[in-house]
Amino acid sequence: MSMIEPIINALGKMNLANIKQVTNLLAPEKKRAELIEHAKKIKVKIDDGVLDSVIKVGQIKGKYYCPCIVIENMKEEKRDDFICPCKQHLKAIETKGKCHCGLYFK
Repeated sequence: MSMIEPIINALGKMNLANIKQVTNLLAPEKKRAELIEHAKKIKVKIDDGVLDSVIKVGQIKGKYYCPCIVIENMKEEKRDDFICPCKQHLKAIETKGKCHCGLYFK
C-alpha cells in the first residue's frame, strides 16, 4: 500500500479523527520538505541518510530532534534547542563546514 492510499481513505470519511490521521501521515513529509527548503535557503547541501534519521526520530519521539543527541539525558527545557535544525547549526556550519549531526554541510 502506498502512503497516499490511507490519506485517500481518510479523506473519504472526513471527521476530526480522520483529519488528525491525515495530518499525522503527512507530518514527516512536511518536515522533510521544510529541512530541504532550509538547506536551499542557507545555501548548503543536505545528507539524505541523516535526513531519513531525523524523520525516523520524529516519528518515534514526536519531535524532530537531532539524531545524534541523546535527549533523554537532557533537562526538559534544553531539549527543544536540538529540534532540527538545531539552534547551533548555523555557527557549526560556519566554523566546521557542517552541522553537528552532518545533516547540513558545505
